[in-house]
Amino acid sequence: MSLMSVTSIDTVRFRTTSLLEVGYHRGEVDRYLEQLRHDVGRQTPQTTVVDLRYVTFSAVRLRRGYDMHQVDAFLEEIVRHLQERRRG
Repeated sequence: MSLMSVTSIDTVRFRTTSLLEVGYHRGEVDRYLEQLRHDVGRQTPQTTVVDLRYVTFSAVRLRRGYDMHQVDAFLEEIVRHLQERRRG
């Protein structure tokens, strides 16, 4: 995905982990994506590439979480979008 939009953040869905798998805390990820949704829509986003690369979420087991690889890959897409936006 070369251009990120608020719609992309609104519609992204991550695989939910089983109770025996380790995943990211869903509430933390959802709250962070909500913040990003508002920020990415701004003319000059406050979120930086460094922010996105160093964000952390609690790991959960024995309850449903989000697939860590999918969340990380989506955040990396946002990083690429921000880098392209700053260049252009």
